[in-house]
Amino acid sequence: MQNVKMRLTVGLFLLGSAIAQAAPTADLPPAPPVSESAMQQHIQKMVEEDYAWEAKKREVANELELERMKSEIRKLRGEDKMPLMAQPASIPATVSATQSSSASPHILLESNIGGLSRVAVVSADGSDLRYVSPGEHFTLDGHQYQLVRDKSSGLTIKEAGR
Repeated sequence: MQNVKMRLTVGLFLLGSAIAQAAPTADLPPAPPVSESAMQQHIQKMVEEDYAWEAKKREVANELELERMKSEIRKLRGEDKMPLMAQPASIPATVSATQSSSASPHILLESNIGGLSRVAVVSADGSDLRYVSPGEHFTLDGHQYQLVRDKSSGLTIKEAGR
């Protein structure tokens, strides 16, 4: 019995020493430090991409629901049994492009992201979102703008000369 205990003890000891030898003993070089501004820029980029994705998702969901409604109306009218005629496609993109050229972007909210004070600016048609610092120049809908902080009127967006 004592012989079995001794063999188990020696076996466990050898197993433990083999595991200790197999483990890497060299220290890994430390990871390069990530600068705070790079992390803030990354967070800002993620928020902008998420907003653009959600806007596109809403647009597609609305188009799908509209087509379902149109299909239901055709069924109720009995038009689905008639052969489909070629219908001229409407192009909403040209309408929104002409509207956005006349309207200017507007301020959505002011926030603090990752320690930086940022202002969410949305294009006139609501399709593009930018986080901008006060005083910063930015481009939306092909025009240059500047976000200006006034003591009397607060934050305003002014079109900058090209």
